[in-house]
Amino acid sequence: MGDPLILWTVRLSLIAAFAAGVQHLRGRPFRALWTVAFALYLAHVAAAFHYRHNWSHFAALADTARQTRELTGFDYGGGLWWNYGVTALWAFDVALLWTAGRRPRRWARAFLLFWLFMAVNGAVVFAAGPIRWLGAAALLIIAALYLRKKLNASLS
Repeated sequence: MGDPLILWTVRLSLIAAFAAGVQHLRGRPFRALWTVAFALYLAHVAAAFHYRHNWSHFAALADTARQTRELTGFDYGGGLWWNYGVTALWAFDVALLWTAGRRPRRWARAFLLFWLFMAVNGAVVFAAGPIRWLGAAALLIIAALYLRKKLNASLS
């Protein structure tokens, strides 16, 4: 049960995040979808720590290093710390949206760039098969919507 739960919680999180991004770029409410994406991400983290790492930071660190070594040749477990960072910052972002109703522009840009970096690594770089291509397609769609929004704004 562990592996499917780990995979599907993160996949559903990314689908919800994609939908939230589309809504946001179209100027529509996105806070609820973004919150669902975060909640599913937290379920993914909990499932991974429970089923794969037996709630051990050191086991997670070793597994992250192994995965990075298999993909890049570098024995680097620091990606786990990046994941901890995105978790804390995403929690802050969701809290901002619910308490302040919006994000400061600089915060939003910086956080979303970091979030996208992490999403590219998780959904494209470290993914395989059709999931890699779906992740890449989703990111290209978001990029196209963003560029279209910027172009429309500059023409107005």
